[in-house]
Amino acid sequence: MFSSRKEYINVLRQLQNEVFPKLKKCWGNNIWFMIQIRLGFLFHLIYANKIDVYSLKEYTDADLWYNSILSEKVKRSDIKNVLKLFYFLVFKKRKWVDLLKNKTLIISQSTHSVMKDGKRYNIFSDSYKNRLEQCGETYFDFEIDTLENNEIKILFERLKTYSHSLLKIKSKLFKRDFQQVLYNVKLVDNFFADNKLFNHNRVSNYLKDIIVEDHISFLVYKTILRILNPSQVWVYCYYSDFKWDLLRAANTLNIKTIEYQHSVISDNHFAYIKWEHIDEYSKFFPKYFWVWSEEDKKLIDNNFTGYTYKPVVEVTGNLYLEQELSNFSTNFSNNRNVLVILQGQWIPDFVEKVAIESTEIMWYFRLHPRYPHDKERLLSFASCYPDRVNIDEANNMLLYDLFGKVSTVIVMFSTVAVEAYKFGLKTIIVGEEGYSSYESYIKNEKFFYAGDAKELSRLLAPKLDK
Repeated sequence: MFSSRKEYINVLRQLQNEVFPKLKKCWGNNIWFMIQIRLGFLFHLIYANKIDVYSLKEYTDADLWYNSILSEKVKRSDIKNVLKLFYFLVFKKRKWVDLLKNKTLIISQSTHSVMKDGKRYNIFSDSYKNRLEQCGETYFDFEIDTLENNEIKILFERLKTYSHSLLKIKSKLFKRDFQQVLYNVKLVDNFFADNKLFNHNRVSNYLKDIIVEDHISFLVYKTILRILNPSQVWVYCYYSDFKWDLLRAANTLNIKTIEYQHSVISDNHFAYIKWEHIDEYSKFFPKYFWVWSEEDKKLIDNNFTGYTYKPVVEVTGNLYLEQELSNFSTNFSNNRNVLVILQGQWIPDFVEKVAIESTEIMWYFRLHPRYPHDKERLLSFASCYPDRVNIDEANNMLLYDLFGKVSTVIVMFSTVAVEAYKFGLKTIIVGEEGYSSYESYIKNEKFFYAGDAKELSRLLAPKLDK
């Protein structure tokens, strides 16, 4: 459906131009941020062939929060939950009051962890924790996707249940905001229907559900932060649904909010493109951005600055990368091995052709850790060329250890391109998406670009120096 990221970003732009002037506030907030982020993520999954464009079932079939609040009758259990909420706020919250006073609340995810020295190590948050410890500062690391319970997670789940019941009761008395949700979603639905873009009914169900759930989450996080009283909130990937609700709650309470760059950012990323009318929904964004380079700083300054909202952008560098660089050494003199970084989409045909024909090169193919959607294709390919396609070491070694086995890295638009370049490896970008993401690196001759088999073969030829 979408042939490039630019194509679906243009759809988002068209949607904003049409619906933004007509949007009505829900619970006092302009909801365009939620629309752009949620649909941008959905569009990206469609573009990458990670979900079915026609059914959208996996991502749009929930429709739980809206219907359970507005359509269901108030039950005795709801009344009990509301009473428990008030009882907690009056009598039980003392256990958590000022629990994080003068501490940094770090929000992390286990999916960004690697095994290092026999222990799980988050390449973003643990690197930041090392920095805090060196400065003698304290923190609390809240890993949002772990199965392990902790006091804050228990508090969050409890308050979310109570708040769901409270909103259900309020919806029977005050329906205006729910009507605004329906009105806004209908605007989006009409846009998709008029432009004949996939199953628009599923998308509208998805959006109305998300808007209501986000409001509940915001109320819970605001309550939790007011009780815990951290000095600042530190996140990476600010546009994750959990994190933007937390940032909005923290901003409302004037708690310092920071986003640490976790990946390559560009004008082709739905969360980092130019935000029009940003002042109208600026509470969703962090007050501070920590970025890897001056180029990244320029992008944030340009795309996130309004008339009143002007974030502070600091160039901190890639903490984990810089930490590991000092421990890296290798000899490339007789090494022509190539590492190919997959991203849930199989490599362009011309890259596969070169890999088949380059019999003297050992090829390492590494799957994306969270989107291994091209795994079956890789297994089939590797089985045809077992003597020169390595997938075991490529997917079991730490990335930086794997760098020691190759001299060249082929990337579409992964952050690994920047890491490989920093480690002194020849970095080759392939495909139009890669070029648009790394255009400045290519023009400044930091990266090579191959748009066809002839150019890629030339770049992989022996004795070609950068």
